[in-house]
Amino acid sequence: MTFADRLILPALKKQGPMALTDIYVNVRQIARRKHVKLTPHWQATVRNTLQRHCKGHSKQRGKVRFIHYCHGMWGAQ
Repeated sequence: MTFADRLILPALKKQGPMALTDIYVNVRQIARRKHVKLTPHWQATVRNTLQRHCKGHSKQRGKVRFIHYCHGMWGAQ
């Protein structure tokens, strides 16, 4: 199970755009509940994961799972 599957997708279960700061809060809460240890730079990992799984982004690799609405606003596909 990937970082996106374990933490980011559940954090984005709400429909529609979500601010990156809210995603961070949700990811931290889910990680605590699931006993997942986050690295010191976990927020950068969240951003990079969102970018790598976003259609049309220059870093896009792999399955498209996220939508980038505007600066700092993301949603689940």
